[in-house]
Amino acid sequence: LKEAIDNYQVVCSVNPHNYEAFYKMAFAYGQSGHLKEAKEIYITINKYIFPHFAKTDANLGTVYLREGDVQRALYYYRWAEWFNPYDVDVLCGEASVYITFYGDIPKAVAYLKRVLTIDPKNGYANRVMELLKKQGKI
Repeated sequence: LKEAIDNYQVVCSVNPHNYEAFYKMAFAYGQSGHLKEAKEIYITINKYIFPHFAKTDANLGTVYLREGDVQRALYYYRWAEWFNPYDVDVLCGEASVYITFYGDIPKAVAYLKRVLTIDPKNGYANRVMELLKKQGKI
């Protein structure tokens, strides 16, 4: 990932309006555990290059969740959902937040049902729904 980050830094310095290169660099930072750097780049993309690019907001949500800032994570997941209500990764992320941090099973199930409407074979949504059924929560 270090080489990828280095290459994206070169691309971004040559073309500072290339949101895709910035996005990929931020993603690489996030994957390598450098959450602060990833977050700074995603926020820069949102402010100066491509306001509220849905995937940027989704990834910001994930970064904040990994940092333990659940409210801010949900804030960005909601923005991502607003821009792309069919992104199953975002919907699964929101379901996960509602189950894990808020214990709001009905709200989580609503998100999971949306996922299964879009992608009936979605592994995450099917596993969680089955688990909730076995636990008698739905």
